[in-house]
Amino acid sequence: MLNRYSLSFRSPRHIHCSLAALIALGLAALSGCGDAASDAPFDTVFNPCEPLAIVAQAGTRPEQLESLDAAIAMWNQAAGLKLVRDGADIEAQIPVYFEDGAPFMHGFYSQDLGTVTVNQKLNARERTITAAHELGHAFGLHHIDAAARPSIMNHGNLSREISAEDVEMLHSLWPQCQPSEDTPNA
Repeated sequence: MLNRYSLSFRSPRHIHCSLAALIALGLAALSGCGDAASDAPFDTVFNPCEPLAIVAQAGTRPEQLESLDAAIAMWNQAAGLKLVRDGADIEAQIPVYFEDGAPFMHGFYSQDLGTVTVNQKLNARERTITAAHELGHAFGLHHIDAAARPSIMNHGNLSREISAEDVEMLHSLWPQCQPSEDTPNA
């Protein structure tokens, strides 16, 4: 079992997720991207402080790439990360798929495969929020009850962006992501 500081990745050349299988998993978990209350550690997490490529899979349309780029920019800006899209020279990669899904199935992070799937039927803004939410799972973040606070990690979220509290949660999992006191403010 991997701990929270472990990095695990799978080569996108060896993975293809069908959304039908993901929907079956989603139905088993009731809806959305999994159990809203689970705090169990993810089996596969990615260190967002190290070089990390978010890899759009072959056939991804330009409007989907725009949504993915916006999700990457959202994390980079909010948390000071340096995620890139399609960094062929970067070993750690999170494959991202855009597939058709049922209306209740916004996205899914497969901790077994280390992949993200986003429902391509969502509008551009919803795809961006969903991609950012699922990347949060890939970094080890869990769902936050919407009654507790607004969060990118609220179950079923299609509108909330990354909050300061989300960044604090990320930094608590990955302390090395925090800017040092010697780092000048941008």
